[in-house]
Amino acid sequence: MIAGPEEMILAVHVRGLDGMCAGCRAWWARLTPYPCWQAEWATSRQARAITARFLEGARTRRRELRAEYAGAPVSLALYLGAYLVQASEDMPWAPAGALHRRFVGWTREAGPQGR
Repeated sequence: MIAGPEEMILAVHVRGLDGMCAGCRAWWARLTPYPCWQAEWATSRQARAITARFLEGARTRRRELRAEYAGAPVSLALYLGAYLVQASEDMPWAPAGALHRRFVGWTREAGPQGR
């Protein structure tokens, strides 16, 4: 398996025993606190890639739900509303509007049927 640039950077730029970046010390003789800018760049790139994969999965699931509940939009809203209630109980710190948009709000958007 060929590692991407993010994996190669994170393999070298690790926290040393003194809290400094071992990769920066070995390569450039710099005492840089960990995480150095290279490690921050690599982790942010990985996070963006993971988020993009997750959101694509959410879009796919939304298409599946729209197809499954094509003739029953109210049933879809009730089904997702149950998950909204569960999420609001699990995450009381989350803003209600954000949870509503995430769980129920997208059902009113124009779907593939041109609604």
